[in-house]
Amino acid sequence: MNDIPAISVIVPVYKVECYIHICIESVLRQTFSDWEMILVDDGSPDTCPAICDRYAQADSRIRVVHKQNAGLGYARNSGLDAASGKYVCFLDSDDYLASNTFEYCYRIAEREAADQVRYMFSRITDRDAVNMQPLSVDDGYVIGIGRDGIEPVLDIISPLISKRHFFATTTASSCTALYRRDLIERHGIRFHSERELMSEDYIFSIDFGMVCRKIVYTPYEFYYYRHNPSSLSSIPRLDRFDRAVHFAAFLAGKMKNYGYEDSEIYAMGYAIGEMRSANLRAFFSKIPYRQKKAVFMRTLQNGYVSEIQRCYPLERLPFMQRVAFYLHTNRHFWLSYFVTKLRMIWKK
Repeated sequence: MNDIPAISVIVPVYKVECYIHICIESVLRQTFSDWEMILVDDGSPDTCPAICDRYAQADSRIRVVHKQNAGLGYARNSGLDAASGKYVCFLDSDDYLASNTFEYCYRIAEREAADQVRYMFSRITDRDAVNMQPLSVDDGYVIGIGRDGIEPVLDIISPLISKRHFFATTTASSCTALYRRDLIERHGIRFHSERELMSEDYIFSIDFGMVCRKIVYTPYEFYYYRHNPSSLSSIPRLDRFDRAVHFAAFLAGKMKNYGYEDSEIYAMGYAIGEMRSANLRAFFSKIPYRQKKAVFMRTLQNGYVSEIQRCYPLERLPFMQRVAFYLHTNRHFWLSYFVTKLRMIWKK
């Protein structure tokens, strides 16, 4: 094995003592052994720090960084500061990977001289059986070159605006990709704090995608994302849309700096998606109807909604999204609530 590992996997750790074993074991069971794992203990108050230390003592490829709590984004940055691999990937500590993730992604990255290999995820719950078996793959992937290569990611963040020179199934998450580390360091790419900027990993994905010469997109669900179905029924944050508007302004400036003429439209597309998300969370939460309506109306108090109405090409939205936007901006709470519930039932 070389002194420089092929892959550094960075795992931020905070209050996940029920899941951290599964996460770490999914790396230990990889069919590709030339890796290092950096466990970043973000000041976790449970037994996670001790668990991480025990794994590091048992395997020299595992290192632990103990730090004061500062959130997910900064924990990943601490991992990047400690990483030495040719490539790097991120794994959240309540999730896990299929056992041939590293083998496949490294082979494809080397074969194609790619700066990034993106893959998909599968949602799991606590009731699902853990499956770390290798995925069956046939090397079916598509390649994006230069600036056009990031369009599938941008289309996730803000649909309909990109010129779509080509299409690929993907996500915008920073956890579903293998990155060439020297590009990250050369361009000083780091995460923002999610406490200051929601969807902070979207910005990381954009910043890295903009400096890529070649991106490989695979359809394989190597990443197992732990999803809590009850999260939809939790009490929604009243300031979520206000935070989304803050992110939209940041995104507009980011896209403008990268030379995109439609930077404001990109930002508005993201905000429209967050309007739908805010309503969905409110409608399916366990709060009284009066509070659901308060969440619904609060969004409209933000002046950015009026700007969207004036400037965004709403005619390009899919029909049901146009209907949802119209019902919301015209304050039709009960009709919007009924249509949303009906759509969710229909999807099931």
